[in-house]
Amino acid sequence: MYLCIKPESARIFMIIGILYAEKKGDYKAAIIFYKKALKIQEKNGDDTSNAFTELGIAYQNLHEYDLALNYHFRALIIRKLAQTIDRKLIADSLIGIANAYWGEQNLSEALEYVTQAVTLNESVGSGNELNLATNLITLASIHHSRDDDNRALEVAKQALALLESCVSHDSPILASFLNNLGAIQFSLGLSGDAQLSFARALIICEQSLPEGHPQRLAIEKNIKRLTPMEQYNLRNSFISLCKACMRPSSMYSFPAFIAVANSCFSQCLQQRVTHCYQA
Repeated sequence: MYLCIKPESARIFMIIGILYAEKKGDYKAAIIFYKKALKIQEKNGDDTSNAFTELGIAYQNLHEYDLALNYHFRALIIRKLAQTIDRKLIADSLIGIANAYWGEQNLSEALEYVTQAVTLNESVGSGNELNLATNLITLASIHHSRDDDNRALEVAKQALALLESCVSHDSPILASFLNNLGAIQFSLGLSGDAQLSFARALIICEQSLPEGHPQRLAIEKNIKRLTPMEQYNLRNSFISLCKACMRPSSMYSFPAFIAVANSCFSQCLQQRVTHCYQA
């Protein structure tokens, strides 16, 4: 149906591609629409840097890192040559390059580019907290991949403070970060903290993402790394968070999370967790 849109619009094709990528995790479908948008932009002589960036992200998620790097570097060149230099857009390209190198496990290059992105976003000042937070999340994850988990945790705490100040408590961005934070905590032997991070991430994904979405699968994969006892404790953490959702004074007590809490209690009953309703 979407392929027959008339008149063809690069803007609409980009929006459809982003919806496929972010809501369904269908990156192959997203690429089809990004390329249709790109073709129109090139024909009209329009700025193609956003299309290149989204293509880079999509190929990154498909683990086709060479293609991801190609598109991110093309976006970076355009943004550096623009009449008006936008530091946030340049940092966006740098973080895309860092992510692709990270995917390739070229960690020295990944660290170099993410550091450049962080420095640029720090120079922008107020109003740029979300971009800086997402950069710090990537930096923490790269430190984790380099087995520098103490440094990773230090950066992750900075990222969490920033992120929670600028996104909602049911944001998929927060869920993705909590999943990465849990992995760092798990590597440091902080099992209790890791369990809470995974539980919070799972609650958000249960509410905002469909089954089979790559982000949900990543969290479920990390949970499977836990021992049976740790999984039992995770379920307790999950239940505690659900109870917190039900408290009127809780930061989680808004309609979406009330619905999740009720769903969680139902799951507890299905799993026959006998202590679910204990005070």
